Amino acid sequence: MSVLILTGATVTFRSLIDQVTSKEFITDISKAGISKLFIQYGNESANKSQIYFESSIKKSGLLYENTDGIYNSKSGSLQILAFPFSSDISGEYIEQVDIVVSHAGTGSIIDVLKLDKPLIVVVNESLMDNHQVDVANEFKKLNYCTISTCSGLSNEVARIFKEEAKFDKFESCSSSVMQSVIYNEVKLAH
Repeated sequence: MSVLILTGATVTFRSLIDQVTSKEFITDISKAGISKLFIQYGNESANKSQIYFESSIKKSGLLYENTDGIYNSKSGSLQILAFPFSSDISGEYIEQVDIVVSHAGTGSIIDVLKLDKPLIVVVNESLMDNHQVDVANEFKKLNYCTISTCSGLSNEVARIFKEEAKFDKFESCSSSVMQSVIYNEVKLAH
């Protein structure tokens, strides 16, 4: 079983990185049967995202790095592949994982839903004028995903892994869904 964490391509979602590299999260998902974790940590200027990710992952003390952003748990039960950005996130990563955890960016959410993957959305509450809450709530209302806080993430991953959460299939041609999301985003901007 594998999980992909999308923290956003440009802004480092530090609280999500802190959570998914924590000793507690790594232990919990390993116990839940997750054997592979892909983490997109972002591509903020001057390697800030990579430096932050690497310092955060070292704090757990549970992993050691092989090469090129590949980390293995000392127990051997979990492998983490970390990367800053992918121009083909859908083809390279989303298609091959079982569960996706994503920041609440509309583009990322739709990329995941088009490929019919179970989705957990985590809102970056540190962003100013945060419209992500409304975007995430709109998709949740339509039963396309669930929403989690950083601290509740391992429970949500386990719930989906145990198939306790069921989502409706996203119809990418559904203009009513897109109209609803766009309407709410425009309404919030004014």
